[in-house]
Amino acid sequence: MKITPRSEALDVQNPMDPAGGQLLHVIHGEGWVQARGHAPQRINEGDTVTADPGEEHWHGAGKTAPMAHIAVAVGETRWLEESPSPPH
Repeated sequence: MKITPRSEALDVQNPMDPAGGQLLHVIHGEGWVQARGHAPQRINEGDTVTADPGEEHWHGAGKTAPMAHIAVAVGETRWLEESPSPPH
């Protein structure tokens, strides 16, 4: 998936399956990921982050560069509300 600069992502809730969750690997650019209730974390090309089953989070591109990533989730992902603009 490629996300354009300054894009707004949608919040997602990872599958509730205990063996589930989500793995996100950045293959190009830079961006942000944030779990509900936690501070945003910058992610860059080559970074891999994970989210636990049932964890609500968002991820998106930064202010000046697009981000492309591979996301793998086990089970059905639940799409939630639109997230705030990514940090700049």
